[in-house]
Amino acid sequence: MEIKKAEFDESIVEIRCETEEEWLVERRKGIGSSEAPVLLGVSRWNSPYRIWLEKLGRLIAPALMTEEMEWGRILESTIADTYEKRTGDTVIDPGDYTIYHRSDIPWIQATPDRFIVEGNHLKILEIKTTRREEDWIDGPPLYVQIQLHHQFLAT
Repeated sequence: MEIKKAEFDESIVEIRCETEEEWLVERRKGIGSSEAPVLLGVSRWNSPYRIWLEKLGRLIAPALMTEEMEWGRILESTIADTYEKRTGDTVIDPGDYTIYHRSDIPWIQATPDRFIVEGNHLKILEIKTTRREEDWIDGPPLYVQIQLHHQFLAT
């Protein structure tokens, strides 16, 4: 594991974990952006009780991976590459096991899918796939909005 100040902002800490197991242990030290909607009661994929057990180290088994989540993982690189080609933006992959947090609030953590380079700044690129088109008719669902706001706060 490597811990350092993020190159794009000195107030952001970057933790590069080598393995998923190391990443899961590090995640127990805070609240990740995919956990924030769960704790606010707007996610159907997990429960606050399960997150509590995970943070205490009493539940080591990963949450059930849905078919949508599996396809999201399979397609993430392809979607990011296609986005980069279509927009001309430079996209950076921070790695599956890289956690970011602000030095003043280390318990708010994020593992962004990708970053978009814009001048001297980075923007977050969150990649979602779904078979539930009805959830997106009025824009991103609330759980996605909460996840993104959590990532903004962490980075």
